[in-house]
Amino acid sequence: MVTGKMEVCPQCNGEGHHVRRDLDDTAMVESMQQDCDYEGIKNYMNGGFDEICTMCKGQNVVLTPDPNSIPKWAQEVIKEWEADEAEAKAEEAMERFWGA
Repeated sequence: MVTGKMEVCPQCNGEGHHVRRDLDDTAMVESMQQDCDYEGIKNYMNGGFDEICTMCKGQNVVLTPDPNSIPKWAQEVIKEWEADEAEAKAEEAMERFWGA
């Protein structure tokens, strides 16, 4: 059995919400500044474009497993998955660097 403890959500820092992932907040704020949409900027700054955290579902905390309680076979699978993810991210970064 894997054991764990509740910890502050790393995605929303315990706020329970975050800016919508489908928004390019930098471009949106720049656009609002260019349009002199100060009400929109104020709304954005006050969380008007936020959504419930996709990781903790608004609960502010997530269950974090105790690494020592994870079976060895599962630890190996996790390590392999993390290595594959790191390789994919590195490849994606290289493709962006070269303009792909």
